[in-house]
Amino acid sequence: MMIDDDGYGGGGDVDEANLKAQYMTQGTAAQNIKKQVKSSIENEKIEELKRKTTHGQFCQDLERPSVHKEKSLAWLCGSGLKGEMESLIIAAEDKCSMHIMVRGTS
Repeated sequence: MMIDDDGYGGGGDVDEANLKAQYMTQGTAAQNIKKQVKSSIENEKIEELKRKTTHGQFCQDLERPSVHKEKSLAWLCGSGLKGEMESLIIAAEDKCSMHIMVRGTS
């Protein structure tokens, strides 16, 4: 119930309903702003990663038409590989690729 200027309740239901609607609207607006800010920060981080030479390569590879993005990310997240092992595998692949390229040019 709302308290009037004179200290007594009055009008109750209409005022409470209006306040509740206003509160819900403000709450929704605040949630939307929070989501927009969070999304903006995430997009900035992604763009920053894309600009990096090494880490950006992964992002660029995901955008290729021959790569299934969802499956690649699911494998990466669920593979159980630790960072060190993943780095070792990538280094081995890079070394093999360089060896194949050098052999192919001779």
